[in-house]
Amino acid sequence: MTEPAGDRVAAAPEVLFSEQGASWLGVLAGPAAGVAMAMIQLSAGYGIQWMVPGLFLVLVSGFLAVQV
Repeated sequence: MTEPAGDRVAAAPEVLFSEQGASWLGVLAGPAAGVAMAMIQLSAGYGIQWMVPGLFLVLVSGFLAVQV
């Protein structure tokens, strides 16, 4: 049996949960964390070892980007 094309209406699924999510602006906390770690290293008198600030930048930015 065939039905006229105009009679079919697709029902939208019921939304059980909806979350807005985070803002991309929060991802800027990654570079801020990297700069903060570099400033802490400078204030301690050790100079800057780029591994730690770089690691903080990548990890914090990555975790926050997942939340967006």
